Amino acid sequence: MRHDVARARWATSLIFFANGVGVASWLSRIPAMRDQARLDDRVLGFVLLSWALGSFISFRFVGRLVERLGSGHVTRVALLAYCMMMPLPTLAHSAWSMGGWLVLVGIANGFVDVAMNAQAVSIEHAAGRPILSSFHAAFSIGGLVGAIIGSGAAYFALRPFVHVGIVALLLIAVTRWRSYIADQPAASADTPAASSLSLHVLGLGLIACFSSVGEGAMGDWSALFLRDVTLASDTQAALGYAAFSVAMTLGRVVGDRLTARFGGVRLLRVAGFVSAVGLALTVAFPARWTAYFGFAAVGAGLSVVVPVVFSAAGRVRGVSAGAALSVVATLSYSGFLAGPPLIGVLAHSIGLRFAIAIVSVLAATLALMASLVGDKDPICSPNE
Repeated sequence: MRHDVARARWATSLIFFANGVGVASWLSRIPAMRDQARLDDRVLGFVLLSWALGSFISFRFVGRLVERLGSGHVTRVALLAYCMMMPLPTLAHSAWSMGGWLVLVGIANGFVDVAMNAQAVSIEHAAGRPILSSFHAAFSIGGLVGAIIGSGAAYFALRPFVHVGIVALLLIAVTRWRSYIADQPAASADTPAASSLSLHVLGLGLIACFSSVGEGAMGDWSALFLRDVTLASDTQAALGYAAFSVAMTLGRVVGDRLTARFGGVRLLRVAGFVSAVGLALTVAFPARWTAYFGFAAVGAGLSVVVPVVFSAAGRVRGVSAGAALSVVATLSYSGFLAGPPLIGVLAHSIGLRFAIAIVSVLAATLALMASLVGDKDPICSPNE
């Protein structure tokens, strides 16, 4: 049994890594894709929403499909489809064609996202200890690798289709590793009230949403904060997101140990506090080094939120992991979408320095909601 769990863990970690490489590979070539399709930034912003639209479409169906076919099978097939579709947006020469291809890529990625997390939850349950954070660490590392590959491809002027196509072919090999385990059945409910169960899942989704607002804000606004508020150079400003990304990756590497030692509730409270206070100090004392510290604090704090929340969603009584994760993933993606524009609107009214403080407010709020992750329903070993 342990051997099967170990093999499944490695296989699923490779899936997370491959997904990170794939996403970062084509994201890193967006400037070249924009120029090829002759889009301005305003149109590009709307076109990129097609990816999220595709993901939202998939979330309506993936939970049921995982229940019927199993998360392992859905993960493997969805990743194969995702890899085959990855290069298609790089062929676009208009906004409509790029948007259409991105909808399909988003649908495939949405299936991969929910199914691989459902499989990870099943593996964690079989292992009998927290390991979900390590899967998300693999995704983060894959993202860094994909970004480096994309940077190199751009430096050598490799066409986006050639670059992304080669990466896709290499990642298809990952789908050949079929070492997965059966999904755990939904835990029995103490009460038949479906509304209370739905509220529990929605609460977990809100925590993931608040965390995603912070992640999206760091991606879209950290460099601008450094340049416009602290008057850093463009090179110095780029290091803000680097500080966030490195801290998030390191946090996910050690996240499982922290969860096992302190429990999800306590860890989430500390994580929210670290994120809120770190960024609040940056807002109160805006300078380049305090910004680096604050962004790193946000990365370290938020690094454990999604793994802890997804693990808790997979243990909600009376709800299958696939169904719960599809709801949580939908709200999480909503945070990515709504966060950056919200900060933009606030920045127009009160300035970016104070607008970005919304991340501190949401981090403090998710800390207050930490009891929803429910250490009272611990991860059980298969022998229990």
